[in-house]
Formats: sequence, structure tokens, C-alpha cells
Amino acid sequence: MMETEYEKQDYVVHWSGKVCRIEGISTLKMMDKEDVYYIMHPIREIKETIYVPVRKAKESLRPVMSKEDAVKVIKELPDIEPLTIRDEKMREREYKEAFHSGDSRARVRIVKELYQRKRERTSAGKKMASSDAETMSMVERSFEEELSAALGIRTEEVKDVIAETLKNN
Repeated sequence: MMETEYEKQDYVVHWSGKVCRIEGISTLKMMDKEDVYYIMHPIREIKETIYVPVRKAKESLRPVMSKEDAVKVIKELPDIEPLTIRDEKMREREYKEAFHSGDSRARVRIVKELYQRKRERTSAGKKMASSDAETMSMVERSFEEELSAALGIRTEEVKDVIAETLKNN
């Protein structure tokens, strides 16, 4: 078996933003080619299985933030500024770049910017754009999943932990 960066039971963030637990590392034959794969399940979709070739782990996976980083980013939430969109035509691309950067603060900046847009649209009597709503949901979900894995708590508890931390600081 080849040397691997991650081990069974490790939590990782897949490029899709889903936090997954590695359930196994195995040699599998896919598309007539044998390769060593990480076999993992997203923490919110246990029935889904994701296979990532070990040789492509650097592009496809990253480690979940540490508990210390999770606590730090929660405490910094009020001070993190919304993402500034430089070019409205490039908004979706800027969201994707920030999301895939692996920087938890960048994800917070996206959500803050989207909440700001939602408030502006609502006060103008308009609904939030469906693409914005989808992006906000995906980014919030990914952030909550990562905090959940880093802090060792259920995803349902994350919002309460954030509220409690902010109240006490």
C-alpha cells in the first residue's frame, strides 16, 4: 500500500465543500485502471460515497481546520468584513475563488456579502436571487460542517456554539 497523506477516520474537506470522513483506503479498479483511493462519506450524507485517488488528494482534499482555528474564527466573526465584489459580472467567479481558497474567513466574507445583498434587495421589495440563495446555503453548510468536525460537535449545535461564543466576548 502506498504512503498516504490522510488516514482512515480522518476528516477532510472535499473540493465540493463537503466535509467527509475517510472510511477506508483501498486499491480499486475504475475505468479499467487500478489505483489507490480514499473512500469517504460526507458527514451529512452518510449514504453517499466519494472516491478520490490518493495521487489526486492534493487537488481534491484539504484537512479540516484545527479546533484552535475554529475557536479563533468564531471569535473573529464580528470583525470579518464582507467580500467586496469588484466587478458585478465576475461575482459568481469571485464567490467560487473565495470558496475554494480553503480560507474559512473567505467563506464568512461570502456569507456576509450575500446577507448584505439580501437586505438591500428585501428593502427594495425584491426577493433574493436564486443563485445567491444557493451559494449562501452551500457556503454556510460547508462552514458549519467544518466547524462541527473541528470542534467535535454535531452540525446542529454549531449555530448555538457561535451564538454563545459571540455573547461571551
